[in-house]
Amino acid sequence: MKMNLELKSNPYLLRLYYRKLIEIFDAINSGHVLIPDDAQLNYYYTHLIKFTNKLLNEEGLVNLKKEAPQLYESLIGSVKNIDLSWEFLREDMLGFLGKIEGEVIALNIPNFPLPNQVTDFIKQVDNAISEHRKIIREESIKLAKRAKEDSVVKKPNRLIYKDNNGDYFYDDKRILMGQGSDYYKVFDILVTQADQNGFISYEDMEIELVKRDLTESKDVEARNKRINNAIINKKQGLFWLAKVNGKRLKNKTPDGKKLVEPIRGEGLKLNNPTI
Repeated sequence: MKMNLELKSNPYLLRLYYRKLIEIFDAINSGHVLIPDDAQLNYYYTHLIKFTNKLLNEEGLVNLKKEAPQLYESLIGSVKNIDLSWEFLREDMLGFLGKIEGEVIALNIPNFPLPNQVTDFIKQVDNAISEHRKIIREESIKLAKRAKEDSVVKKPNRLIYKDNNGDYFYDDKRILMGQGSDYYKVFDILVTQADQNGFISYEDMEIELVKRDLTESKDVEARNKRINNAIINKKQGLFWLAKVNGKRLKNKTPDGKKLVEPIRGEGLKLNNPTI
């Protein structure tokens, strides 16, 4: 009689242990952050694997063993692979759990009392799962915080600077200008491509403008005129169209120099002092 009782208990224990294996996999895949190997969770996982394998070798359940999904013997070093395959593995495990449920229903026993050592073990498993989920939440919060900090513009201590959206600022005030315009392209090239003295030649400027889909100028005179007009022309230039606080951007720095200074026959010079 004792043997029969043990046989009847096996599907109940198998169902319990297998549910916990699924909960462990769910916990591992509940976040989108790479968590280091969790030795504590792995300890309980390996025991659950051992228990389920032993049960599947017992009389009356051996037929289920043929349909059991192949699981990792250990979580250590396998988390990345589990994360990639979990969508498919979970479906297989749930299907197998359904077959175990069928065995339990066939026994027609309304209540099965668990031994104390089993209930104690399951409590420890639940605690390990909760701790792992807590780690994932904490790491996710840290990751989100770092992402937010990285997205915040770290303002350079320069009169002119550019943010992550391509917008320019003059003395911390946004310069309103069309990013598709010729004057924006010339100004952007000047700020980002000039040498350490703030200078860029007309020749180098022309090369960069052509890279930005502008047609190549027919000669040097046309080239220089187009570049200068993009900055100082009174109808289409930077200092005519760009606005700061509703007013035209002034070609002037706080120390009285020109912000952009055409060097006759050579190129443009940006005066961008530290403030």
